[in-house]
Amino acid sequence: MITRTVSKNPRTTRGDLVNDLQRAGTKVTKATISNTLRRQGLKSCSARRVPLLKPVHVRARLKFAREHLDDPEEDWENVIWSDETKIELFGKNSTCRVWRRKNAELHPKNTIPTVKHGGGNIMLWGCFSAKGPGRLIRVKERMNVAMYREILSKNLLPSARALKMKRGWVFQHDNDPKHTARATKEWLRKKHFKVLEWPSQSPDLNPIENLWRELKIRVAQRQPQNITALEEICMEEWAKLPATLAVCDGRVFCRRRVCDCTAPDPDLSCCPECDTRQSSQCVHQNGYTLYHSGESWIYNCQQCRCLEGEVECVSLSCPVLLCNHSSVLEGECCPRCISDPCIDDAVTSDPRQTCRDPAGATRLSGATWSDPTAPCTTCTCKGLAHRPSSGRLAVLGIELVTF
Repeated sequence: MITRTVSKNPRTTRGDLVNDLQRAGTKVTKATISNTLRRQGLKSCSARRVPLLKPVHVRARLKFAREHLDDPEEDWENVIWSDETKIELFGKNSTCRVWRRKNAELHPKNTIPTVKHGGGNIMLWGCFSAKGPGRLIRVKERMNVAMYREILSKNLLPSARALKMKRGWVFQHDNDPKHTARATKEWLRKKHFKVLEWPSQSPDLNPIENLWRELKIRVAQRQPQNITALEEICMEEWAKLPATLAVCDGRVFCRRRVCDCTAPDPDLSCCPECDTRQSSQCVHQNGYTLYHSGESWIYNCQQCRCLEGEVECVSLSCPVLLCNHSSVLEGECCPRCISDPCIDDAVTSDPRQTCRDPAGATRLSGATWSDPTAPCTTCTCKGLAHRPSSGRLAVLGIELVTF
C-alpha cells in the first residue's frame, strides 16, 4: 500500500501515509515508512524546477535531440555557446557554510548580509566553446535588438578568433525575441554566421549555465561591496575559468545536496538538520542528551540518527580484514588485525591447557572469573595449543578485560 500510494502521488508525505495506515487499522512510525520506501529504491527529494513546457515545446526538444543524437564530438567542439545572466551584489548566488557553535547562528561572522532586490545587479553577456571562455561584457542599458547586434559585432568574431575555432564554426543563442528578430537574423546571414537551431524553453540544454554557476560562486566568495567592484571581480574570475570547465568527459559525479537552512522553505526530508521544531528533537538512550533532527551519534556500536523526533539506529559496518587473527579492542566496535593469536576473539580454547592466575590458582582454558584485587575486571583463561617451528608445545595464557 505504501509503495503504491507514493507511486500514484509522489507528493504524499510520511505523515499522510501514517494517517492513512492508522485509519486502516495499522499503526506505524515515520521511520518505518522511510525504511520501507528505501528498500523499494525510493527516497524523498526536492522536486526539480524545470521550464514550463507546452506540447509544442516538448515536440521541438524531442526533434532537436533526435537530429543531433549521433553528432560526433568534433561537431560540438566547434560550437560557440552564448547567453545573458544577471548577478546580484548581495544576491543568493551560492550557499555559504560556516563552522559555528549551537545558538550562534545570528553572530555577524556566521551570517550573510542581504538587502531588498539584491542591493543592485549587473547584466552580463558571455560566450564560450569547448576550448575555453570567450569574451564577457557588461550590458549597462536595457538590451534591445540594436544593442544585441552591436554586442555580437564587437565580441562574437573576436571570441571565435581568440578561441581558434575551426572553419565553419556554429553560433548558438536561445530564442529570446531580440535574438530571433528579423534584423538580427538578417545581420547574422550577411555575416555568414551559422546559427544552431534551438528549441524554445530549453535553458537546461545550454552548457553555459554551468559556467554561470561557477562564476557566481567565485564572485560570492570574494564578497564585492559595490557595483563597480562586482563588475571588476566578474571580469577577473571569468578570465580565470579553466577551459576544462567547458568540457565533460562523460563521467558521473554524485554527492549529497548542500542544504541551505537559511532558505525560506528548506526541504526537511532531504535536509533534516534544518528542522528546528521542538517536536522533531530526540533524546539519547541515556535519557539526558538532546539531539536536533538530522544529528547522529554512536551508541552500543550502532550509528543512531535523529529524524523528525524518532531515533533510527543501524549497526556499524566494519571493513573486511585480510588477516589470520583479529580482535575487538576495548572501547572499539570493529575488529582489527592482531599478531597475538591468544587474544583472537575467534580462538577456540584447548581444554587440555590451563592458566595460573595472579593469586596462584590454576584455571582451565576457557574459564572466566572476576579478579578480587582489581574491581570491574574480568579475567579469561585462553589456552591454545599450536606447534611452532621448533616443534615444542606452546601454551598461551590470561586475557584481562576491564569494563
